[in-house]
Amino acid sequence: VSCQVSPDVKMSTLLTEYAVSSSAIALATGFTNPLDVTKVRIQLYIAQNEGAPRPGVFRTMADMVRHEGARALWKGWSAALLRSVTYGGLRLGLYKPLKEGMVNWGISGQELSVWSKMSAALASGAIASFVTNPIELTKVRLQAATETTPVFKVLGQVVRERGLRGLWAGSLPSLTRGATLTASQCVTYDEAKSAIADATAWPVESLSVHVVASITSGLVSTTITNPIDVVKTYMFLNRGTTVFACVRGILVREGPRAFLKGWVPGYLRLGPQTTLIFLFSEQIRKIFGFDHV
Repeated sequence: VSCQVSPDVKMSTLLTEYAVSSSAIALATGFTNPLDVTKVRIQLYIAQNEGAPRPGVFRTMADMVRHEGARALWKGWSAALLRSVTYGGLRLGLYKPLKEGMVNWGISGQELSVWSKMSAALASGAIASFVTNPIELTKVRLQAATETTPVFKVLGQVVRERGLRGLWAGSLPSLTRGATLTASQCVTYDEAKSAIADATAWPVESLSVHVVASITSGLVSTTITNPIDVVKTYMFLNRGTTVFACVRGILVREGPRAFLKGWVPGYLRLGPQTTLIFLFSEQIRKIFGFDHV
């Protein structure tokens, strides 16, 4: 994909990218929240029931509906929506301006390399993750709970238990995941569009290319971020543990395969969500006359 950029990165560009990205992710979140809740429940079940058979996606969803009602599938939705327009909007909204900035600041040539794109994506994901960690922590707690609890009550409980610093519990794996997720999604999508267009002779900005490239991006990003996601979930729910202690504990108790647990529900959420994010984003850009992703 050609990355010729304008000479200036203006505030209007930042706001436009943020608005488009947050809108696309908010729409995608509306469709995928039940799968996100299911993924968290499966990870928690395995962590709390060592040696027990791993529950399936549909069985887990059915059990939640039977014991907690259909609304259980939408637990954490308010926090997820808030997160989508803050974390999601920031991490994807910063990507393109940072790519342009790398050219303007003389860090990269006019044609951005894969490594330059990756650097921009890692930076945007890391910044967004750190800023919005309290929201992510709240979302995971709400999804793990068996009772419905207001968002601000959960935030208050965390502050009482751990102080303000507690709102950034798990921030290192969260930051790592945000950076790698953004890089794997955006760079894979960027490069896949060119590769698919070259291989098929389809127009690079056609719907067919967008769909295949976004599905590819979802597969890559799920595989890369799943181990980080497992560690992050454990740290959000266990007080006082460090990243290395958490990783060591998972390896000792469950072995290396534990880092890929929840991959299927993870992909069932992240795969469709990635596809929807890029498709919504491309269509929003087309409607308002903005450049493609």
